[in-house]
Amino acid sequence: MSGLSVLGIPVTANQITRWTGYYAHVRRPFPVAGLPQVVVDAHADNEPGVVSDEVRDTFFLYGTGPLVWLSEDDVAGLERAVRSSLLNTQRRRLSPKPVPAWPSDPLVVPKLIRWIEAGVAPSLHALAQEELRAVTANCLPRALELAGDLPRRLGAELFRSGHDRRRGTGRA
Repeated sequence: MSGLSVLGIPVTANQITRWTGYYAHVRRPFPVAGLPQVVVDAHADNEPGVVSDEVRDTFFLYGTGPLVWLSEDDVAGLERAVRSSLLNTQRRRLSPKPVPAWPSDPLVVPKLIRWIEAGVAPSLHALAQEELRAVTANCLPRALELAGDLPRRLGAELFRSGHDRRRGTGRA
């Protein structure tokens, strides 16, 4: 996975592996509303207890009401009409993001990247770095030679004015 980037930012295989754990969760949360009680009762013990912020964000678990946690096999075992209703509800609830892939999906990494990038503009870090080099070339001709390369991880601090940094205001 070398050379992989997401939103124009280089990422490591370890980051992709960690993100896949949140994104392609073994059990997914589904709202109890509309599910037959027999399904809810059969899977009541599947609740994970503490839900990480990453899983909460991935599945938009805010104000959802009671949930049931189902595996891919659990969902596949539901009656067709129940399964269809459940997946359509999930699709609508997670919109505009695509529905996350199951861990068994051979395209889980490309789908993860598509999910991350959905509705988000790419990073301008590379452009900002080139712009900084161009701007400093005339006024500080030996700046790169003296200081070395620009940091690989230029954060939001780069875009704040000196005034904003001192006062702690402005956009990051």
